[in-house]
Amino acid sequence: MARGHGELTADGGIVSGRMNNNGTPIHTVLALGDGDFKLTANQDVQIETVMNPTVFAQGAAQRITGIGAGAAQKSYYFTYAPDSKVGLMSLSGNVELVNNVDALIKLVPGSALVTDSKNSLVVYAPSLSAAALQGDVQVDGRFTLFPSAQGNLQLLAGQNVKLGGQVNLSDADPALLPGMLSPLTSYSTAVDGKLLNQLRSAKYGAHAATPVHGGDTTPVSIIAQTGDVIAQSEGDTLFLAKPAQIEAGRDIVDLNLYAQNLTASDVTSLQAGRDIAYTDARNAVGKLVNNSRTIEVDGPG
Repeated sequence: MARGHGELTADGGIVSGRMNNNGTPIHTVLALGDGDFKLTANQDVQIETVMNPTVFAQGAAQRITGIGAGAAQKSYYFTYAPDSKVGLMSLSGNVELVNNVDALIKLVPGSALVTDSKNSLVVYAPSLSAAALQGDVQVDGRFTLFPSAQGNLQLLAGQNVKLGGQVNLSDADPALLPGMLSPLTSYSTAVDGKLLNQLRSAKYGAHAATPVHGGDTTPVSIIAQTGDVIAQSEGDTLFLAKPAQIEAGRDIVDLNLYAQNLTASDVTSLQAGRDIAYTDARNAVGKLVNNSRTIEVDGPG
């Protein structure tokens, strides 16, 4: 959807209805520009990804005609608006964010020629709210929220929040990313990697000279009402460019968090009904190894 509001409601679930040629299930893809999607289901909501189609090479021959005989070039750019957003809600099931770009790209004509742009498939709209009122919210693979001063992240579960990939609320400067007046004209593995690094607000990643969320008073919310907030592997990290409230009815387990306060009054809080705990990491023969997981909050507050 290039512009406007899209809404999908299901009495059952919103789940996979097809597979790629390797037999991997492919779930719903939300292709969005300047607008918003709202999905509600009584049962499970499974989303493959949220993506901006104008920044992804949708076929080997995608091109625009240039000036002069035989001149042609490809053009890739973001069309998200600052307030573009996606809302997902399951009333009695789970919400799952799959983000399997390797499976998804196999559906694209000439996929072998467009794999260099695959990271653009997991650049979500600036704001995401995923709510499973009686179930779990599960992240299966990494994704990045496009940087915007209005951007926000909510992962709200009646039971557990399970993190299975990097989740990044970006602090990159949107003006440095490709737009309609400053598009990418080609992709390569190096270009795609640079684009992804520009979007990451990791400890050693990109930060705008002026914080994107300066003046933003709405914190990130990650809440597991009766269950756990759990990171399932060492690389499952939250990179959050503004304050966050992380709460679990039971435990917060193995969380790897880099957050950023922006003013002296900002608070990033972690609250658990029982424990905030880290699993002892061991190698194949049972010896303890270094555990790189951390909770780190930068800035004032």
